[in-house]
Amino acid sequence: HIQDHNEYFSAERGIYASAQQKVLVLRDGQRLNNRSYSEANFDYSINLDNVKRIEILRGPGGSLYGDVALTAVVNIVTKDGKDIGGMEATLGAGNYGQQRFSFTGGKELGSGKDFVFSGSIFQDDGQKVSFADPRNPAKQGTSVIYGFRDTPAYDTYLKFHSGELGVLLSRRYSHYLEPRTGGGITGEIMDIDSFAKFNGETPGLSTLFNNAEVSYAPKIDDYNITSKVYYGDSQVRANLTTNATTLAQGDVNWREWVGGVQTQASRPYSLLGGEGTILAGAQFEHMEVFDSGFPSGVAPNFSAPIIVLKRGKENTTAVYTQAKHNIIKGFIANIGLRYDYKQRREDVSVSDVSQLSPRAALIYLPNDKLSFRLSYGHSFVDAPYWYRYNTLPSYQGALSLKPEELNTYQFSVENNLLGNMLTNRVNFFYNDFSNVIFRNTGGAYTNAGSVKSNGIEYEIGYRREDLSTKANYTYQSFTEVTGYWAKDYMMESVPQHMANLIVDYAPLHSMQLSWGKDLWLNASLRYVGDQRSRWGKALANAATTVDSALIANAGFTVNQFICKDLSLGFHAYNLFDKQYYQGGSVEYPFLQPGAWYMGEVTYKW
Repeated sequence: HIQDHNEYFSAERGIYASAQQKVLVLRDGQRLNNRSYSEANFDYSINLDNVKRIEILRGPGGSLYGDVALTAVVNIVTKDGKDIGGMEATLGAGNYGQQRFSFTGGKELGSGKDFVFSGSIFQDDGQKVSFADPRNPAKQGTSVIYGFRDTPAYDTYLKFHSGELGVLLSRRYSHYLEPRTGGGITGEIMDIDSFAKFNGETPGLSTLFNNAEVSYAPKIDDYNITSKVYYGDSQVRANLTTNATTLAQGDVNWREWVGGVQTQASRPYSLLGGEGTILAGAQFEHMEVFDSGFPSGVAPNFSAPIIVLKRGKENTTAVYTQAKHNIIKGFIANIGLRYDYKQRREDVSVSDVSQLSPRAALIYLPNDKLSFRLSYGHSFVDAPYWYRYNTLPSYQGALSLKPEELNTYQFSVENNLLGNMLTNRVNFFYNDFSNVIFRNTGGAYTNAGSVKSNGIEYEIGYRREDLSTKANYTYQSFTEVTGYWAKDYMMESVPQHMANLIVDYAPLHSMQLSWGKDLWLNASLRYVGDQRSRWGKALANAATTVDSALIANAGFTVNQFICKDLSLGFHAYNLFDKQYYQGGSVEYPFLQPGAWYMGEVTYKW
């Protein structure tokens, strides 16, 4: 997790901006990141109750996906109708005004038809805490942490398949409250309820996304062909506080739409005594920012809206190919290449973007339990349209911004033991980031950054009928850093050591009880190591250390509670109310959520 003024997001491999713009997020292969801001935050606008699994590609994904797939690709795979076979609904409530409701309905209709419809809604009041501004300890005040309120966050999703035809429709929304001022002198203590509402919402960032996709996937002879037409529109709106004393604020807002077509074909082949599969595809996309505004002032005397983000159009054309070849027994080569050409907004002084994203991997499988993988990948993320064309003083745009680029080298070993009950994987990586964009002390975006780092990622898991355990550990060292602030081989607000442990256990599983297999206990630990973060980036003598934290979570689930269709659950986050801090694209580290808990009941029919 990385702290921002008005967004809730995460970072991968230590590279972050002021939003979740470096990781490509997909749902059933459909892109969730918008185009003008490249944003897809991991908040309550994404329903997790209909998820079958989550696929994660660590490192560059540019050879297949192009723009935004810089440090990782996350694909959320949802349940099919045959996985559900009816309806289920969940109702939950907890402290700090938490309320949530979700439902999922689905059915396999026969003759290759499958239908799923799901929705979720969530809101809370946020956790109000007292604190002092570390830049001026005499300033005391309150802050609302982890607040999603006014208009509840929601997600609606429809997925339909009929033979070779597929349809995806979704609408998502969230409004995250500003913990402190997000404009002007950012990070000031404020009373959020003293500010005026815009469109019924207190200060914070709201995002609305609509997405639609129609795909056709026939098989012709040996060719598997997939073609899709897609459309999306989004609105970003920030009720931005700019002065905590005078209660000055503004309503930054803009809208975009995007449309595109994509087609690809794959087929098996035989060559030089080996067999493989080759894939080739092409994609065209048009994006347009068609509206923006920024009224500002002190309520009720707001100015007439000015254009905060210049209107404009951009087109992207791409071609790509992938090949997977069995060289000899046990050895597999996997290579890919994608070329993206982006016509930036029509300004004489601005160059278009031309990017080549290669990938190559050699895999050795000595047996069905052990694998070795050596890989190289290149990826990029173009400077978001917002970075280049906004006129906001605190977030000044620059037309000349170049795409950020990443070269990654990785070596991984995976081993499965005890009949695949025990799995473990270790990955060594080296990252070379260039043209990294960050906000300088003057509030302007610049390409002044470059980062080189290396690290280790380790995962282990054990599963049996009554027990599931997973653990991971990450170490990374930043050997060369320019532009960003760094100290002791640590980049600002990025811990060198991180670890997680998750345990699910059914304690009565072996007992002769009809409900013994339905009681599951859950416990997890999250460790965030020491960090180097300035407690006031403009202060010459600012403290630079954020202490490590160990956060414990716990809960239980009882399936078939009272009747076979009813389930009951209770979960607590930060069980022992550990006080800890996290920095990021903010002036100083912010206090993080304390003890939160929620009870839930689920009914299926």
